[in-house]
Amino acid sequence: MNAILSRAGLSADQQRALCLDTIRDEVRHTRDKLEDALVSLRCLEEVIRLARGVHKSRMPLSVLVPDVQAPLVLVATTTGKLDEAGLRDLHSLIGTLLEKHPGSTGSFRWWHTKLHRFIQENYNVPSKSSLAVQAEVVSLLEEVQQWRSTQDFNVSMMDKTMSVVGRALRDPFDAWKPREDSRLAEVIGHLKMCINSYRDSLVQRRRRGDINAWLGQMSGCSFTPTLNMSSIPPARPREFFFSRSRNFKSLDEINEGFKLIAEAREENSFGLLTTALYSFLVKAPLTAHDLLPLHQLRVFNENVEELRRIGTEPAHSIQLQSYQELENILCLMRALMRKWPEYEECSVEAVEAALSRFPPSKRPAFVFPISAMTAKS
Repeated sequence: MNAILSRAGLSADQQRALCLDTIRDEVRHTRDKLEDALVSLRCLEEVIRLARGVHKSRMPLSVLVPDVQAPLVLVATTTGKLDEAGLRDLHSLIGTLLEKHPGSTGSFRWWHTKLHRFIQENYNVPSKSSLAVQAEVVSLLEEVQQWRSTQDFNVSMMDKTMSVVGRALRDPFDAWKPREDSRLAEVIGHLKMCINSYRDSLVQRRRRGDINAWLGQMSGCSFTPTLNMSSIPPARPREFFFSRSRNFKSLDEINEGFKLIAEAREENSFGLLTTALYSFLVKAPLTAHDLLPLHQLRVFNENVEELRRIGTEPAHSIQLQSYQELENILCLMRALMRKWPEYEECSVEAVEAALSRFPPSKRPAFVFPISAMTAKS
């Protein structure tokens, strides 16, 4: 391009025209490559169809894999260049074939990434397609709401759910803002809770990384309370709901936790402070003989009260993860209050400060344990 612009004897208009012609040639060359990829995909589908026939499959591929059927019909009947919808369907086909038949992953992943970037930069998903994705999210939400223990779900169910979430946050939509959708946020919240029930491994770390990245993309407007803070709290909240973390083992570790909280306060960031507070409290032991001293819990409460004054940005500019961590903090505080009634007596201001940071329409219903037990009796 610099060589073109530096050509002597060309006027500004001639240089612009020359640049435009060069760009058109590059676009034409890129489209030719995409058409070559389309031909390859047709051949691949034919190979898969014949292979299934050799193995005496009882039904054709388009029936075995419904998600592939529509793109295959388009590919089979298209004689010229694909339009915008065709490009989107082609991208969907590549992704589905990669998932269902992961034999040649190298070239597939390369084309999948390349084509996705092209579509994402140039086209939006029409409203009709976004409604289909939203319907999938609603269906998944009904499913994940039943995941009360590790007996209710498995890895394949999680991967299926994560695939839909990833697609919802990856593709641009004309008439839907998935980052502000409370249904999608709740699905991600359940995924976050469920991933904590598995032992650490490289695969789980990858999944956890994806989930945390999604939480970072979601707006605070999408938050919906999911934890029960009205009934009598359990003797110990299940680790299913919280990040795995060992308890404090020494006074030095406790002091280090308070130091991190102080550093977050200095940054005047609501998100950093909620993360530091949650990381501290999730390590607080809940067994009767190991409870943190009351004076340390008072110091913790003083830091929670600082939430009133720190980072007063609106909900739409706050990440979903911050509200979820704040909800977890309140839930853990209730568990400590049940073990130590004196802690409940000195926590009223801290609880009010934490609740005040939620949007009024999304504020969790919080009942102090003594009140919950009195109501039960």
